[in-house]
Amino acid sequence: MHHALIRLRTQSRTVAAILIVITLQLLTVDVGAAGFQEPDGESYQTDDGTVPLVWGEIGVGPEPDRVYEVRRWSEGETESSLLVYEGEDTASFVSGLNEGKHIFRIRSKDRDGVYPEWGDESLEVTVDYIDMAIVWPLMGAGAVCFIVLILTIVLGRRAVERKEIA
Repeated sequence: MHHALIRLRTQSRTVAAILIVITLQLLTVDVGAAGFQEPDGESYQTDDGTVPLVWGEIGVGPEPDRVYEVRRWSEGETESSLLVYEGEDTASFVSGLNEGKHIFRIRSKDRDGVYPEWGDESLEVTVDYIDMAIVWPLMGAGAVCFIVLILTIVLGRRAVERKEIA
């Protein structure tokens, strides 16, 4: 009986601690601000110039009649930005990014409202392509393998035809 009471007290403390942590996390969430849900974190690295983006309102579910604006700034450009997406969807796939750093920002508004100022929420995407010093030898090796395969097929076919004639 004594062990059961100790175990019950320990479990009660654990449950209370978990509830306190969850409550504190919910209080610190900025409800209603748009933010990126994917990729996770504040930075993302890619070697093919693509990035999948998923966004939504932080702390709430999907809201009807909400319009989102996603913009991209390239490294060294602070004034001008490129409109990536504007509309009601909550996902996009960006491709064709140049090598370097790109900053993505998002904001949302009601359908008839006005966009607020840009918040602190941003995603930094670093594009670092594969070094061409590695690509060219690999492409050469692939070309050699392709030629050897074709020669094997042609010469093997001739050898089989000769045996059939003899």
